[in-house]
Amino acid sequence: MPMNHAEIKKTVADYLDLIHRGTGSAETDIESLELILDHLAVAYRESHYQFEDNHPDPPSIDYAPLRELATRRFPHFGTYNVPEFVTSQLMTSPLLQGDAIDDITDIARDLTDVAWCWDHTSRNDALWHFRIGFETHWGGHLRCLQWYLQCFKDEH
Repeated sequence: MPMNHAEIKKTVADYLDLIHRGTGSAETDIESLELILDHLAVAYRESHYQFEDNHPDPPSIDYAPLRELATRRFPHFGTYNVPEFVTSQLMTSPLLQGDAIDDITDIARDLTDVAWCWDHTSRNDALWHFRIGFETHWGGHLRCLQWYLQCFKDEH
């Protein structure tokens, strides 16, 4: 059954609530993060909007305090390997370094913008920020973080 707009809004709120408040334990925070990331990916697929113009931009979000929240919430997370090239240079691609805390923080920053738009502009504007942000920024962080979480569980 497709997600409706209220469910998409709730999924965004659930992610932000997890980062700001947590669930009470590191183990359940990780489980919740995994589930919410899955819900966000589905929400992207289910979200649709009609473009509206002339809305104000969301206020700027300071990165450092949000990163500190993410670090406290997920103290065992760290950096990880990412191949520079995934579909070419097989077996010879240089490795880059990903950062799970940065992934969590960047997703939270972008979803904070979405939540602000939902409350201060319009549903269509919020869904535009949600979809465009996924396609250009936080979606990459989400996919890398999902992979990191799988590897983290396997390797720890």
